[in-house]
This record gives sequence, structure tokens and C-alpha cells, in this order.
Amino acid sequence: MLRAEDNVIPIGSPKDGRRPRRMRARRHRIADLKIGEIRARLFHFELGEVAAVAEDVSLHGLAIAVPQSDEEQRVVLIGDRIDRLSLHCANEHLYQGTATVRRVAERDGERILGLELDSSGIDLDRVHRYGRRLEFAKRWDQMNQAARYPHIASAFKALVGRVRSFLENAQRFLEAEERALADEDLRTAEQSRGEYLAVVVPDMKARINGARLPLAQLVESLSAEQHAEYRAYGAMHLNPFLKQSPFVRRALEKPLGYAGDYEMMNMLYRDPAEGETLLGKAINVCFTEEPAAQANKNRIDYIGSLIRKTLAQHPVGRVRVASIGCGPAREIQTLLETAPELGPRLDVALVDQEERAIAHCEQTLAPLAAAEFSACCTERSSRAVSWPSATSRRTTPRDGSWSTSRNGS
Repeated sequence: MLRAEDNVIPIGSPKDGRRPRRMRARRHRIADLKIGEIRARLFHFELGEVAAVAEDVSLHGLAIAVPQSDEEQRVVLIGDRIDRLSLHCANEHLYQGTATVRRVAERDGERILGLELDSSGIDLDRVHRYGRRLEFAKRWDQMNQAARYPHIASAFKALVGRVRSFLENAQRFLEAEERALADEDLRTAEQSRGEYLAVVVPDMKARINGARLPLAQLVESLSAEQHAEYRAYGAMHLNPFLKQSPFVRRALEKPLGYAGDYEMMNMLYRDPAEGETLLGKAINVCFTEEPAAQANKNRIDYIGSLIRKTLAQHPVGRVRVASIGCGPAREIQTLLETAPELGPRLDVALVDQEERAIAHCEQTLAPLAAAEFSACCTERSSRAVSWPSATSRRTTPRDGSWSTSRNGS
């Protein structure tokens, strides 16, 4: 492609025997600038008024493509003067003045002219700024288009909007109530928060339950890809509120790679009013008292009763039990705390895929064990805690075993 002959600076001179060497300003292809077309209008004494498109520009020159129709026989020569030259890019005015023809070539029905500008030249800084603004404007438009979520059903948007509106109002109200407690003593403030939660939690539970059925109906026929889009939309609007609950935040962020890890089980067993804000505490109570969460709590007494029953059926000797996916093994901890006399009669194996869960069991159960407490690896992907012997009875049948399901999303 023919390019403009641009700013020329001679270096050296005939006196020192060197041939003058010329330095040319950098040329910029219009396509690389990402600013759309730079259009030119000019007057040539042979061609008359001409409209053209620039193909590249530099500080003091440019190459333009002039369409040829009935001008084929009209001659343009090197050195010809170009008058009334103006350059525009969209609404940006880049140059107004005169130029001189420095190159002429023919190409596919076009005449390519290399022009050297006669005055101050093109403001390339302005061109680059315009390019950056144009690129940013495109990204901004894309953001606006994406923010409209055209593929999300209006009914789903309305439902999410109602939930978000409730949570926003609740947050403002509870923040004001929290500020009002700032001057109270610690005991009074804690008691007041408890009374406030007793009012807020039932209403919040009712609203959450009321949104479940219409939400399920809106998404039941969606594809996996659509589900992902709907989840992203809901998360964008609701997660800033829901993540104020430590329990919900851990379920969503999955720091160990999955929901329902051993620490989430611990959260179920602790005081549910956890969180840095009153709204966070209320949401935490709601989700830790869900039916599935309550079932996990109930299993502590249920499994404890099964172990007691098995011990009663075998009054002599030891009973071997195993927990697969044991998590924090709270059922064993509770049993040993409430009935320490049962410890000497139990051989317990705790197996979990998470090393930290096993470490937690070692720390919490070892002080309660009636005999030596040891840990061993049963296979590469799981680790077991057993006592009193981790190896002597590993292959023998056990009197009781259970598996903990802690699936979540």
C-alpha cells in the first residue's frame, strides 16, 4: 500500500561525504487506530471537489483513496497543490488547510494519493484520545446492553426486584436500629438485638418461603445455560445482602471447593445469630433453621441414640462404629460429653476427604477419648481418625456405620 511521504529531516551533508538520510514520522493505519473512518474533502484544480477516505496518517502526512469514475483521464502529478483540505473522524475535526501531492498510484479503480500537509499537521494526540474514548464508549454500550439482561424473563426480574427492595429497606432500618444501640451498655445492647431478631426472623422466613414456589415455577423449564444466566442475575442483585450471613457466604463461596463442609456443619451447631450486621444475623438464623439444616442438627441425637441402643444390645465387649464423611463429628463429641462412661466401650473410625475436618476432630475429640487417640490415612483421598487402634480392626466388620450427606449449592 502506498503511504504518505511524511516529515523529512536530512541527516548528514555532502560536505562530510555522507548521503543525506531521511527520518520519517511514524505512520498509523486507520484500522489499527480503531476510530472508524477518517474522511477527507479537498479541492484539486484537475479533479475539482473530491471526497476521499484516509488509509493511514502521520504527523505531517496521510494517504487517501480517491474513487475513480469519470476522472480517469484527469491528471494528478507529484507536486500538485491540494486546497481546502479538511479531515474529519465522526464529529472530530482533525485538520483544515492545504497539502502537496508527494505520491500517486493506481489501485483497483482508486487513485491513491500521498499528501504532505503544508501547515501544523495532524493532532495525533487528539486522534489517540478519540480512539480511547470510542473504545470505552463501545464497552460502556456493551455494559448497558448486558445490564438489561434481555434473556431474563420479566417475571423473574420482578420477583428478584421485590426481594431486593425488601432487603434494602430492611438493611436501612436495621442499621438505624443498630446505631441507636451504640450508647447502650453491652448487656442491654445484646439483649435488644435478641429481641429485635425475634421480631425480624419470622417475617423474613415467611418472605423467603413465599418466594420459593414462584421462583421454582419460573426456572423449572430452563436449560442449564439459562439457569446459569438466571443465577448470575439473582446473585448480582441479592448476594450483597445474603452474604452478610456467614453461613450463606460460605455456602456460596465454597472455600474448600464444595458447600456443606465441616465448618458449615459447625455453624449449624453454634448459636445461629452470627454476622457483623443485624441483617446478616437475621439471614443467618433463617438459613440455619431451614428444614435441611434442622435435619443435620437432629442427627446428633438420632445417631447418639443408635449408638446407645447398640451398646445396650451388646453389654459385653467393645462396639465398633464408623462415620463416612464425618465432618466435625459433633454426634460423637456430644455423646462423649454427655455419657463419658461409654467411651471405653467404643472403637470409632471417622473418615473424611478434608484434612482440616480430620484435624478438627483430633482437636475436639482427643480430650474426650477414653483411650489412646490416633490418626491414620486409609487411602489417598481420605483420612481417618480411629481409637483405640487405627490398624488392628480396620478390616473387621463394624457394629454400626453411617454416612453424612452435606450436599449444597
